[in-house]
Amino acid sequence: MAAPTIGGLVNVNKGRGPTSHDVVDMARRALGTRRVGHAGTLDPAAHGVLLILFGRVTRLARFFGDYRKQYRAVVKLGAETSTGDDEGEILYTREVPAGAYDGLAAVARSLEGEIAQEVPTFSAVKRGGEPLYKKARRGEAVAAPTRTVTVYRLEIESVEPPTFTAFVECGGGTYVRALARDVGRKLGVGGYLVDLTRLAVGPFAVADALPQDRLANAGIDEVLAAPHFTPAAELLPELALARLSAAQVEDVAHGRFVPAPGGVSVGDAVRLLDSNGELVGVGVAAEGGRVKPDAVFVKPGELRNG
Repeated sequence: MAAPTIGGLVNVNKGRGPTSHDVVDMARRALGTRRVGHAGTLDPAAHGVLLILFGRVTRLARFFGDYRKQYRAVVKLGAETSTGDDEGEILYTREVPAGAYDGLAAVARSLEGEIAQEVPTFSAVKRGGEPLYKKARRGEAVAAPTRTVTVYRLEIESVEPPTFTAFVECGGGTYVRALARDVGRKLGVGGYLVDLTRLAVGPFAVADALPQDRLANAGIDEVLAAPHFTPAAELLPELALARLSAAQVEDVAHGRFVPAPGGVSVGDAVRLLDSNGELVGVGVAAEGGRVKPDAVFVKPGELRNG
């Protein structure tokens, strides 16, 4: 079996230690293709769901940023680190009074909703075209930017001093390391992440993920098997769908407009499928009941419609 040209998605359960790029390299070897990427970085110290895209659908990675993410975080109080997790240097320590734990639930609630979050200094966010972590590693003074993120749920699940475990559901761009830091700051004692599991990204759950150690040694048949593999045609089911004739698929292959399905608004993303149910691209609804092809996955001469 060869990896499908259009591609698909493999839900991988990344272990603690490897970078997201390390897992991408494992997938390249297993799939026998260089065209592999991921839909959302997972820090080396974190583990859990890492969505691997391959083939032409790597161009869809930006759409997965809109999915809600779920995490289980273990936070240690009484110190703050340079990275926000246990990989960094301890910046200061504080004694944690017993009463601090009584305020955990209220502090957690205060960080729910749309909040301004200071991005960790050690992060891939760029300043002047360079990731912040590179500047921080050189010892440069870094003014970390603040951006608006959404935290849908931040619930304290258990407390075992000096740590607590929390469930987090958040939108794209949220740093759980920063939430751990901010809980500690609000309590006046400092805090940092000691364990982080990404439980889900949208509909993709860790229970269905392919363990990283199996990916490292898997043949392509195992990688392209349910429940961890999702074919291209089944990706982004929340988007509006347009089924195209052979002539319309030809139009998409050449970047020409095609008719929009009913019920879409200008600017909406639309999945474009051929008569066999194969994904041929994703477009954007435009004025006049039309869709402008955006990410196109077929080329002239590859059409299978009869």
